[in-house]
Amino acid sequence: MRVIGFHNPDEENEFLSNWFLSEFSVDGVVFTSMEQYMMYQKAIYFNDREIAKQILSIKDVARIKELGRLVSGYHNNIWNGIRQIVVYEGLMAKFSQNDDLRKKLKGTEDAVLAECAVKKRLASVAGDIREHLRSLMGMWEEVPKANVIMKSLNKMLVIKDSLTLYQDFYQSIDKKDMFVLSEKNVLEWEDVFPFLYLMAAFEGVEENKSVKHLVIDEMQDYTPIQFAVLNKMYPCQKTILGDFGQVLHPCHLHSLDEIREINKDAEFVVLNKSYRSTYEIMEFDEVIIPDADHRTYHSEYDRNLLYIACTRAMHKLTLFYTESPSPFLPKQDTKIGGIL
Repeated sequence: MRVIGFHNPDEENEFLSNWFLSEFSVDGVVFTSMEQYMMYQKAIYFNDREIAKQILSIKDVARIKELGRLVSGYHNNIWNGIRQIVVYEGLMAKFSQNDDLRKKLKGTEDAVLAECAVKKRLASVAGDIREHLRSLMGMWEEVPKANVIMKSLNKMLVIKDSLTLYQDFYQSIDKKDMFVLSEKNVLEWEDVFPFLYLMAAFEGVEENKSVKHLVIDEMQDYTPIQFAVLNKMYPCQKTILGDFGQVLHPCHLHSLDEIREINKDAEFVVLNKSYRSTYEIMEFDEVIIPDADHRTYHSEYDRNLLYIACTRAMHKLTLFYTESPSPFLPKQDTKIGGIL
């Protein structure tokens, strides 16, 4: 999985930023950046024609952002419901009307494009320091600008990005050979969620507040750190379903108690009745399992596989074995094989 990060127009992969200056038009109106398009649409949607006019009159994206906050009649829940459509239409226009940008976008291929506020948290700290200095220094003393403080803070950091920090973690536990990148910025799947968890702490991740309720099925196939990352990215209510008797991955050694520990305030419900099929469908159902002997199913992992296979049967279950059945099945008198 290849991840391409972007944020500000003066940083790496700047063409992906909403603040990147690139002219395009939508419905006959010309825009100089995605930020201008988005804030203009925001003003138009809430019928603030005056702010919309001011937004179109300038190119300064920072000022455009400020004007967007002044839109009268604005309602956050309403905007959250439509802004994804607005962004989609704007991005389609931006990249379809600019050949150079379209080629760069195609060059990302199947990579995940992630807006990573690499400097956002550092900028926030710099702003806090500046405000503190302002309170300590006299009116006649000049307070350093936030960008000057931020540069000083950046020089203090030995590690300046999450990927380098994640790699350093492996080195610190003397397991650097376990950290493998098949190519630039391509993580192995097992590293993706631990990396995202670290990035959330080091740089921050953007919460998706447009999703109001998240449903997660087959919870036994998720690791605790995956649930932790999902909780950071989706702070909404969740319905989590699963059966730990159906664990398929032999390396997933976590338990239901660990999942409940991560979701401490969750309501826990045990479902004791089948909800898979109607009686009419169950009536024609039959499952046949061959080789249900002691050689095929003997370990704890095998127990889960056999359990999953048996629970597929809603009406009739038949198991074949030779010599002796799996120790997880009822014992039989015969020693040469049989049918259960």
